[in-house]
Amino acid sequence: MAQPDLSPQEWREDLRYMAEQVEAVHLDAFHTISREDFAAAVQDVHDRIPSLDDHEVIVELARLVTLVGDGHTRLWLSPNEANGFRRYPVLFYGFDGDLRVTAVDAEHAEAAGGRLVAIDGTPTEEVYRRVSEVVHRDNEWTVLSLLPRYLGIPEVLHALGVVDNMARTSYTFETPDGDRYNATFEPVADSLLPRVWERVFDPDASESQIPLVMARPADVGPPMVFEGADHVFRHVWLEDERAMYVQINAIRNGESQTLAAFFDEGFAEVDQVRPEKLILDLRLNGGGNNQLNRPFIQHVVRRPWLDQPGQVFVLIGRHTFSAASHFVSKMEQWTNALFVGEPTGASPLHFGDAPPITLPNSSVRLSASSLWWQNTSPFDSRTTTPPDLAAPMTFADFLEGLDPALEVALAYEPGPSLWEQVATALESGTADDVLIVIEGYWADPLRAYADTRGVLNSTGYRLMGQDRLDEAITLFEANVARHPDYANGYDSLGEALVEVGRMDEAIAAYERALALDPEGRTGANARRQLDRLRSAE
Repeated sequence: MAQPDLSPQEWREDLRYMAEQVEAVHLDAFHTISREDFAAAVQDVHDRIPSLDDHEVIVELARLVTLVGDGHTRLWLSPNEANGFRRYPVLFYGFDGDLRVTAVDAEHAEAAGGRLVAIDGTPTEEVYRRVSEVVHRDNEWTVLSLLPRYLGIPEVLHALGVVDNMARTSYTFETPDGDRYNATFEPVADSLLPRVWERVFDPDASESQIPLVMARPADVGPPMVFEGADHVFRHVWLEDERAMYVQINAIRNGESQTLAAFFDEGFAEVDQVRPEKLILDLRLNGGGNNQLNRPFIQHVVRRPWLDQPGQVFVLIGRHTFSAASHFVSKMEQWTNALFVGEPTGASPLHFGDAPPITLPNSSVRLSASSLWWQNTSPFDSRTTTPPDLAAPMTFADFLEGLDPALEVALAYEPGPSLWEQVATALESGTADDVLIVIEGYWADPLRAYADTRGVLNSTGYRLMGQDRLDEAITLFEANVARHPDYANGYDSLGEALVEVGRMDEAIAAYERALALDPEGRTGANARRQLDRLRSAE
């Protein structure tokens, strides 16, 4: 694929068009960055265009689009006809804080499973930092989902100063045995990538050796390695576990069956086999048509015998995005489902529905969000939907062909919820007894991502209502210590401190709440309280 060959003036026209269209199409293009700062960044690129090669201009455009600050406003840097980018024959995935090779060409088979140490001498940490600047995101889990795709694109790596020579680039790996291995890759067109790579998994491995989430139907070919799936949806009856596993990899209709018809078919079987557990897997689902989610939820809530704590599970992760994230929010709102895996790559409330924008001279395409999706409370400040039960796939799991999220769901036995445990602790105990329960919850590896902000905040207010102010302050302080970015937690702490006359500390708490949420409802209340307290002084 040939790259665009444009004059500086043509690129500047595309740059201006991009900036104008992003502002015109996006519902609120300056919700993260100010109009003035964005204009200054555009002007900086405008001034540097004569000194940039075409691929460097494209990467700088992506950097500008990323400044808008949402996962749907994006300029894809993956190889395509418009940008002419190529790819090195290597794929990565993030495990345990490391980037590991999940597939590589046969010539460099020794790198399979290796931990990335450096690219062209640039350490992995610095590579991650530079590349993350051009990755659109709702949160850091979006970055972890998308960034590995860019680590094999020479044009991206060169534009970001990671490599000097795009024709031949050296990668340094630490193999699973602990040895260092250097591989020099030459780029190929995306369409020319070898169809069978050396993988950590043997392409000829039996179905039982491959996690169900990654196994593909026999007529499709070898197992995928975290690169999407050729099948859109399927359900599998796990006889030994008495569980129905439902995998949906895109919220769209299939070629031969609509999603609604698939749900009808699947739940007809559910009624026949009466599973002990229903497991919905959305870990590879990047979204689609949000309007297609509803029938599944209706099927669940119409079956009270099924919609019980510990019987319905939703497997989620970094690739769960857009309409799949909406699916998660609705399941959270309307069912008793438990969520298992790792946090989602999309925020519960997020911008979306991003129509494409094609730049007039280069034909490079980007998109800008036109709607704000609010599937949960307008006060929901979470940047991701965390799992109730943490079960990320480790590299050791991957090597063994294990699926910890599925295993956790299958093994889970319901017990008292955190709310119930806290209520029991309060019946005859104090805030210290509540903290013992909470700290035990935090110490459980399965609760690594659990969001306890609401439990602590509500319990603190319950204590305030009983005039147990010092105990309430104990819980509010524990809340902000655990969740230092929780604006509402500082607001609640400030309120309790005012009640006991600790005004200086209350002012500090309200100042922190305002700093964390300067434009939101919590920040507005903090501002009012600060004005009142300072006037009283």
